[in-house]
Amino acid sequence: MLNTSLGQCPYADWEKSARSSCIPLERFHCLKDEFERNGWICIDPIWIESGRCPVFNSGAKKLDSIRCNGDDCPLKSYRSNEIYIKKACQWHYPSSGKKNETEKSSSPGTDVGEASHLGLYIAIGVAIPLILVLVAGIVFLIKRNKQSTNKQDDEESGAILPLMGTPVDTIPAALNCLDTNRFVVLKGISGSGKTYVAKNIAESIEGKNRLQTKWVNDTDEIKHLSFKSKKMMLILDDIFYELQPKAEVNTTISIVNDLISTVRNSKDLYVIVTVPSYVLNKHSESLNEDDFLNSIVDLDTLSKAEREDILNHHLKKNCIKDEENALSGELYMRNRVKSTIVDTAKCDLIGYPSCIAWICKARKQFDLNLANTFLSCPITRIKSEIHRLRDSDKLQERKMFFSLAVMALCGGTLNVENIDERMIQCLATILFPKDEVTEFYLKKDDHSLSSLETKYIRKEADGNYRFQLNIVRKLVFVIVFENNTETITEFKEYVSENLWKRLTVQREKFPKDLSQHSTFFVKV
Repeated sequence: MLNTSLGQCPYADWEKSARSSCIPLERFHCLKDEFERNGWICIDPIWIESGRCPVFNSGAKKLDSIRCNGDDCPLKSYRSNEIYIKKACQWHYPSSGKKNETEKSSSPGTDVGEASHLGLYIAIGVAIPLILVLVAGIVFLIKRNKQSTNKQDDEESGAILPLMGTPVDTIPAALNCLDTNRFVVLKGISGSGKTYVAKNIAESIEGKNRLQTKWVNDTDEIKHLSFKSKKMMLILDDIFYELQPKAEVNTTISIVNDLISTVRNSKDLYVIVTVPSYVLNKHSESLNEDDFLNSIVDLDTLSKAEREDILNHHLKKNCIKDEENALSGELYMRNRVKSTIVDTAKCDLIGYPSCIAWICKARKQFDLNLANTFLSCPITRIKSEIHRLRDSDKLQERKMFFSLAVMALCGGTLNVENIDERMIQCLATILFPKDEVTEFYLKKDDHSLSSLETKYIRKEADGNYRFQLNIVRKLVFVIVFENNTETITEFKEYVSENLWKRLTVQREKFPKDLSQHSTFFVKV
């Protein structure tokens, strides 16, 4: 229960108030609730996402968060008990008015001044008659309808619980799960941001907890890891995949369950697992480990606030203004379009974050004006743009597609100084037989690569190029072979086994329940 106070929270003397109020002191919180009341409470801290402030949900009796509207909002995820150093979040909590010099702050463990007592007497004088009227009304209602008690209780609970209006955000939910269980499963369809969220979680806690982060996408590698010598954040990314045979899925689940057992017995190991929604849904009967099932964070279900945050992030990142703030010649998104995009809960076939990221790469005002229509057929639109490069009359654009094709066959990463020339010759001969092979040799700082950076790829600090969106990598891989399936075996020696088994399948073995997503795979 929130202990409501009449003054400001003790931001300047936080630790002293915490020690006198809560054991352990890390549970001390002073914040507002959904009724705008200041108060303090002893409660376990939760993770709060960047750009948000903690609040107490009196109806649900738990901590929650709301959007921060200050000028100095938190830029990174933080613990709810650190609000005393988040000034923008402090400003959300109203003071009790102007204090005289002798009045003390009414934080936990302190006295209230005379002015506060006077206000209390006045409040009591006004409240007594109201209470008498209220009691009389309650007696009348009880006599009139004794049968309605249970129903009334349900309706009141339903009225109180939604007052906060903000569902738990995915990153704080994952952080809380990791903080409690040291294990979390990130579930989502292609493009839902599983890898992105895993990376953000790792960055949020690895420094504070002095963890070494280890990314693993092959279960064989897990067998050779040692967890005894150092604190570790283990991220199992892409160990599950849609074309995975059932026997391999069961083996992988067994390995993960063994890791869960290790986590239970170790304070130095944290584990994040990413799982495609299709795999989790199809093989749910094999997941009988309670710790696994209770640690799932679903990235396919985003709150409206999260969808708005994702859109605003990418609009800002791509210098796209709001309609009313755009100067002449600047790209902007119409309010009507923006509202429709935020209200649309899902994007067809791929995750909402990838849809929004692609939309905000538009460099033409016409495309932004129709951006809301993209959500209904994103795969078709992305593929048509890639096809346009491949089928272009301009050599430069064909070379841009060729660069994407090489990157896709290399698993999404391209080191220009370490390319297999035999693969270049083989790929160029098959894709563009009428062009000279030498036209497609890639060089450092090649113009075709720099032209792709605005929308398709990015150059990393190590000089390598990577796809901005993993979903584009998959589509490019499929487009390379959509008219050349008879030659696909020629490329097997150039493609890693991990990539090959994830994106190619014999036509007769393609799962029927995956037919809706067949555009992401090469059937031979």
